Amino acid sequence: TPRSAARLSTLDGPPQLPFVVVFTLTRFARDKYDHFALRSHLQSLRISLGSATEPIDDTSTGKLMEGVLAAFAQFDNDVRSDRTRAGMRAALELGRWTFPAPLGYLNAPKWSGRSLVHDPDRAELLKRAFEDLATGRYTKQEVIARAAAAGLRSRKGLALSPQSFGQMMRNPIYIGKIESPDYGVSTRGDFEAIVDEATFYRAQAVLDGRVVV
Repeated sequence: TPRSAARLSTLDGPPQLPFVVVFTLTRFARDKYDHFALRSHLQSLRISLGSATEPIDDTSTGKLMEGVLAAFAQFDNDVRSDRTRAGMRAALELGRWTFPAPLGYLNAPKWSGRSLVHDPDRAELLKRAFEDLATGRYTKQEVIARAAAAGLRSRKGLALSPQSFGQMMRNPIYIGKIESPDYGVSTRGDFEAIVDEATFYRAQAVLDGRVVV
């Protein structure tokens, strides 16, 4: 395997294996550039690449076949990636959150009809943090301290950093909206909001310095 070849490069003296054999070239590398980089590394170790199911060797014809098969391996990987991306975009357009649940939510089982449900340990604490921030009476750091004192932690049990807290306060998922620029999707989610829109947008105004108390 390529990993074996990498280990061989750390050994003193000539390599002991004349071949690295894979079942198919799709098991060797998914990207043609990675394929030829690994191939070059094997050659530097004087190791030949072989396939149990494909006619490749070090002859001119074998090298041509290897190049064609490596290109098809990448094509197959690209098609799978495109299909996965299209499927995720279609799900997002239906309001289904397809990523790990953000803090305050939990990924819901498929039979529930929703993609997210409130985290009983954190949703109410996040709602309170939005409400505190929206009053304009507390700095962001003070809101973080109040939330931490109430028990709000990351899923790993760590205190929230100002950066991660600020990102949460900006995330419209907490008013039940999905905004995914990477997929070109902006829609209402199939899950319940944690905070109402008026409170959320007033919190945004406070963060932007547009609210004077």
